[in-house]
Amino acid sequence: MEYNKPFDHNYFIGYISQVFPDFVRVHFPSSVLLNKFIFSGEEFNAGLVGNYVTIEGENHGFLGKILELSLPEKERLSRPGFTCRF
Repeated sequence: MEYNKPFDHNYFIGYISQVFPDFVRVHFPSSVLLNKFIFSGEEFNAGLVGNYVTIEGENHGFLGKILELSLPEKERLSRPGFTCRF
């Protein structure tokens, strides 16, 4: 039986940029990381509202759900990238 590894680098979509008591913000360094992709025969849709994601910590892993996606005006004009709330 083959087991999925939730922290495999092939599933990477972004970095935690801010932590709040009830949510975190994530920076997506490239919109390409949010495209639909197939890995090990499974189809993934990264970055869709409602999707669950794993968050790799130093000693622990976390499960998060994407609640909101936004692109701040300053980032829209200056550089590619997205932020999202879990």
